[in-house]
Amino acid sequence: MFVPQNANIPAITYQNIVSPRVHTLGGVDDMVPALYQLNCWAETMRGARELSEAVRDALNNYSGTVRGVVIQATQIVDEDDMPEALAGDDVLNRYGKRLDFKIFYNE
Repeated sequence: MFVPQNANIPAITYQNIVSPRVHTLGGVDDMVPALYQLNCWAETMRGARELSEAVRDALNNYSGTVRGVVIQATQIVDEDDMPEALAGDDVLNRYGKRLDFKIFYNE
């Protein structure tokens, strides 16, 4: 997921990769172990890494209630650098860092 070409950066985009529902003999478990991908974008790779470090520090091992959703735990499970973003043949001068978080929440 990319930031629109004219958007201000640094910026963060995110997407839900998977949110499986667990079924037991007693019915559906209300705990969802979702996987979210967060992409941190900046004009330099250093900027993208600094932003990703701030996001990782804020979200890793987080628990609490957000807008009525009880988040039991968050865990970073993977991260990687992303190459320069392109728009056709033009380089957008954007660098990214991908963070994958497992987020356990109750519905």
